[in-house]
Amino acid sequence: SRESRIVSTGVRNPQGIVLDNDGELWTIEHGLRGGDELNHIREGSNYGWPIATLGTQYSKLPVPNATTYGRHDRFDEPIFAWLPSVATSNLTLIDGFHESWDGDLLAASLKSMSLFRIRIKNDRVLFSEQIEIGERIRYVHQHTDGQLILWTDTGKLLFLTGQPYTDNFVDDYLVENISNENFRNTIKTTINTCRECHSIDPGENTTAPSLASIFNAPIASTDYENYSSSLKEKGGVWSRENLKEFLLDNNKFAPGSTMPAQGLQNNARLEELINFLEALNHKSPN
Repeated sequence: SRESRIVSTGVRNPQGIVLDNDGELWTIEHGLRGGDELNHIREGSNYGWPIATLGTQYSKLPVPNATTYGRHDRFDEPIFAWLPSVATSNLTLIDGFHESWDGDLLAASLKSMSLFRIRIKNDRVLFSEQIEIGERIRYVHQHTDGQLILWTDTGKLLFLTGQPYTDNFVDDYLVENISNENFRNTIKTTINTCRECHSIDPGENTTAPSLASIFNAPIASTDYENYSSSLKEKGGVWSRENLKEFLLDNNKFAPGSTMPAQGLQNNARLEELINFLEALNHKSPN
């Protein structure tokens, strides 16, 4: 025969339940008007529902039989509560996605059309980062290949890879720094051409040197294996002037270069690309 036991009481409408890397149990619960909760479930604990809640009825009146209004101090309190409600829908643990996210909890929501990346430290929420998706998210799941898969109420499957900052950085930088839309699109095309070989993520030097920290870095100083002899012997740093000379005519700058000529004869386009490399260096994570 199968056995069961009551672990905790006073929970309301759990939408997601997960064990973290330390074997601790977490639930996310859908409240009424306010009071969506993240709870750290401990054996024997009482989390108060329906006597204690931070929410109200949908009419905005107090919850019947609740002993307090807008307080949750008689029972085990939630680790975190969303006010107003975001309509939580699912919870998962991030593991093997990206080093900056691994170990965090990821909560999906309906009303806010967002994900919430939650970091727990010393049994408290260090932060809850809202990531707007623009769709009501019914379920979030991490696949065996590390990708995060979102299932929306419109029947879409959305896939998130473990490079959460790169494309956003490019788009945000271009919008902030280039007002002319046509020229902005031209520079984005130029950057994307560079990215066909060069990564703009730190340390990715397999097919070509990463551009993440190239501005003012020593020439030929990454662990890329196929620098030309002349480039290795060049010396100096990738200053604005050296980058400009190299991009105008890479074989004149360092004979034997294997990089295809880029055709960057337009000075405004060339300067804007170098501006981007400078900004990328300043904003690259250490």
